[in-house]
Amino acid sequence: FTFLSVLMNFKANKLVNDKDIIALKEQVISQKQDNIDSLFVENSNLKSKMLSILDAGIKVTVTNYNPVRNQTDDTPNITADMTKFDVNHASKYKYVAVSRNLLKQYGGILEFGDLIIIKNAGKRDGIYIVKDIMNERYVNYIDVLETLGTENYSYTNVDLFKLIWLTESV
Repeated sequence: FTFLSVLMNFKANKLVNDKDIIALKEQVISQKQDNIDSLFVENSNLKSKMLSILDAGIKVTVTNYNPVRNQTDDTPNITADMTKFDVNHASKYKYVAVSRNLLKQYGGILEFGDLIIIKNAGKRDGIYIVKDIMNERYVNYIDVLETLGTENYSYTNVDLFKLIWLTESV
């Protein structure tokens, strides 16, 4: 039953009158409007935080890799954080490997599971999830996991941003 049908049933049984129904409707509408107003404020705060994130970033080179043994290890379907994925649909996951210097355990700012924004990488701009680690010879690199058959690419002078506000309270 919906709230309105319960009220109409009460009205039919003369348990409430029209004045009471109107008062209850106005109260419900007022509460809904308060919820909407609260969501607008929250959305505005999130927009502000997002804009502040885009003010500063780390310059990186973005390349791609495939889930095959000559580009990974003996388990190309498992990332460094032990996430298993379907190698035939690797591109859809938006997973990245990062150079060691970017990981917190090596003095960087990122951890496995962090969401990042890549900006100024052409059609590769977007939000990705840190899931893997690159060979130690790379510094300031992001390697995007792609399905086998995806054309290789490389972008330099790309901006990398960590999305910290997604885990903070608003």
